[in-house]
Amino acid sequence: MKPILLGDSIFIRLFNCFPYHFDSISEQFCVSGQTILELKALVKERRELLIGQTVILMIGTNDFKSSVSNHNSKINIKSLIKLLSRLCSLITCEVPPYASESLSSPRNKSINDFNNFIHSMANITRILRTSSVFICDGKIYVKLFCQLYSSSMRVDLVHPNEEGLVGILNFILSAV
Repeated sequence: MKPILLGDSIFIRLFNCFPYHFDSISEQFCVSGQTILELKALVKERRELLIGQTVILMIGTNDFKSSVSNHNSKINIKSLIKLLSRLCSLITCEVPPYASESLSSPRNKSINDFNNFIHSMANITRILRTSSVFICDGKIYVKLFCQLYSSSMRVDLVHPNEEGLVGILNFILSAV
């Protein structure tokens, strides 16, 4: 049985690059721009698809992009992880840093704090240290991120490129 991905555009890209590793149901749960609360609503609506399945979760990138506070992001992820842990075998991935900013930026400090918070739930979900793919010697490995959005000339540096996605995929494959 192939695992199901739940997340945002990072997991859409992962699924599109490596569809043979994941259940096609993933397409129903990975939505570009999706926040933690939006994913939780989707899970509640389609929970029957997840019962007894292996589920890989990575969500939160868009919460840090928007005005959701770190405190509320933690409350929301805890609630989502608790819900999913009652339905399926859950593996949770850390959120990667924003490569457009230094690791010491307020946003990346919040992401690091969020990822540390996820680890506090290791009793109900397996945690993958996927953010470590993107950090080397205390710096963000910018080479693993898309430089520009494909549809415009705007700087991206949020979405992992194919090499970065391979790093995430390797973590997932070692866990399932």
